[in-house]
Amino acid sequence: MGSLRKNKFLVVSIFSDFQKTAHLFLSRTQVKLDQDSLNEDKNLVEKLAIIKQKKAEKEALQQQLKDRGEKQISTVDEDARLLTKRGETVAGYNVQIAVDNKHRLIVAEDVVQDGNDMQQLAPMLEKAQSILQSENLDGLGDSGYFNGSQIKACEDQNITVYVPVPDKSRRMAEKGRLTREQFEYDTEQDCYVCPQDEKLTRRGKPLQKGGKNYIRYKSDAAVCAECPLQKKCLSEKAKSKQIERWEHEEVVDHHKQRMAKNPNKMRQRAALAEHPFGTLKHRAGINHFLMRGLEKYGGEFGLMVLGYNFVRVINLLGVDFLRDYCVQRQKNKLKNSQYA
Repeated sequence: MGSLRKNKFLVVSIFSDFQKTAHLFLSRTQVKLDQDSLNEDKNLVEKLAIIKQKKAEKEALQQQLKDRGEKQISTVDEDARLLTKRGETVAGYNVQIAVDNKHRLIVAEDVVQDGNDMQQLAPMLEKAQSILQSENLDGLGDSGYFNGSQIKACEDQNITVYVPVPDKSRRMAEKGRLTREQFEYDTEQDCYVCPQDEKLTRRGKPLQKGGKNYIRYKSDAAVCAECPLQKKCLSEKAKSKQIERWEHEEVVDHHKQRMAKNPNKMRQRAALAEHPFGTLKHRAGINHFLMRGLEKYGGEFGLMVLGYNFVRVINLLGVDFLRDYCVQRQKNKLKNSQYA
């Protein structure tokens, strides 16, 4: 998180509200001036000029957002974003780290603008894999990293991922409704089977959503009409059940099975990831960035990581060992330069 304030951010919805208020004020002020043009209120004229100037500035910022295809902008740091952290909205950046489980050193770090972690799993683990020069790697993340496409990208690089699957069906289950998890996919027949042992078969062409292809599976409306679970399964207007399955859904299915077999992995993740952040914030007293701009933030966070790793190495190896290693390395460097 940086040293920015939320009130220094402008969001698309705020632009709309400001424009409506400014337009109403300008209209009323102009009418009053027109009615009493001989005795113009100087204060009112000044207010009118200020509002017009602010309106023009806001419209210029709004055009910047439109050109970039974004929904928010900071008047202090154009690269910063409003993020949700522990249920609160904060201004700043999203920092990422990958920590090794043997020595608890930070292997890779990054600073991104994304408001969540859903697109960061594969980039961070691939970066760590490259630095460690490892053909196979196990990667652990919290539920905020869950993303089928990211999990697939990791598996394509021989990275085995352990990320909790968010429970999106809890509210439906609490209301006594049937959830998607109660519909079992039959890989051999390529169909879903409902709790009443009826089939949902493939229908139509694949749908494309968010860059993903989904296959539709639909039940028989006549069968659903006679089903005793109809009210628990279908909405008021629906006549049949439809499920959309991602074309690589088997990746998620295998991931769920892997998570069920390894319940202790998440306790290991908490111990690994929270330690570096806790050390930086509480022992080193670092709770916000001092620089502005994504590139400078990246450099500043890189120095934080370097400091953390340096202290960690000293704690692991001891001062004497590290000093002797540095001396020997310098001697080898001088020796090699003499023969060059």
